Amino acid sequence: MVLKSRVGVKKKKNNCVSVLLLQCWYLPMSLDNMNKLQLVPKKDYTANRLNSAVLQMSAGTHLILDETALQPGQLETTGKGFIVVVVVD
Repeated sequence: MVLKSRVGVKKKKNNCVSVLLLQCWYLPMSLDNMNKLQLVPKKDYTANRLNSAVLQMSAGTHLILDETALQPGQLETTGKGFIVVVVVD
């Protein structure tokens, strides 16, 4: 019961912020997202094109990272890259 109410509150907060800001993106920092999502654009040299990514946003976009979605587990190489991209960039 408590988990469902927390999810509802998170969605309401995100909706309020997105109304106030012109460009807003909500990203839960779950272990699954951190390990599997492609965060930065990557060049596909065989197709000669740029593959889009989650963090490829226009200038002025506000990123909301939901750290409450973190859970215990093992970060893979992609997950470690997530931390580097978010903290360093």
